[in-house]
Amino acid sequence: MKLNTGNFSKAEPKQSPSG
Repeated sequence: MKLNTGNFSKAEPKQSPSG
C-alpha cells in the first residue's frame, strides 16, 4: 500500500520508514 505508507509513516515510522 504505497498510498497508506505515507500516512503510516507518521504514526508508525518503523512500519514504513520509506515514507
